[in-house]
Amino acid sequence: IISTVVGTGTFGSSGDGGPATQAKIYSPRAVFVTSNGEIYVSDSLGYRVRRVDTQEIISTVIGDGNEGDCGSGEVPTSCRIGLPSGVAVTPDGQIFMADYNNNKIRKVDKLGVLLTIAGPGSIGTNGDNGPPIYRPEGIALSSKGFLYVAEILGHRIRRIDPSNTMTVIAGTGSPGYNGDGLPAISTEL
Repeated sequence: IISTVVGTGTFGSSGDGGPATQAKIYSPRAVFVTSNGEIYVSDSLGYRVRRVDTQEIISTVIGDGNEGDCGSGEVPTSCRIGLPSGVAVTPDGQIFMADYNNNKIRKVDKLGVLLTIAGPGSIGTNGDNGPPIYRPEGIALSSKGFLYVAEILGHRIRRIDPSNTMTVIAGTGSPGYNGDGLPAISTEL
């Protein structure tokens, strides 16, 4: 059985503080569900990341609803972001987001501060001295605290360790398919 848990089916980005099924979302791009049942939605053209709590109430956790960019150290809900895509949440509540248009990976830390951990203006380092991150889309967290990032136009998979050092683990940066059995960093994606 399929049931709606977020949204009305009408474009928009409204409804914070109310039931998630009565809220409007605009082009949801990713979903993450925590172990306690909270749902995080990347409301991409609403320029927000939204959370549905266990009482099914929706709220904005990142973004002010306007496209743009901001630096590290900002209040997450007062910051402009550019097309949020992938979203992931740690067991202790830190939120990671792929900021597609700004070529950044963002994190809301334990203190509730929005940080840029990869991309222009980041606090992280590019440990392999590879090219800057380009159009991050999907993200995933490992149980050891590593964040994996799929760059849709960078044709790479990156890993960001808990100290915010980024490394290319797959892809040459060129699109295509050049066979199986190669080292991951020698493979076209």
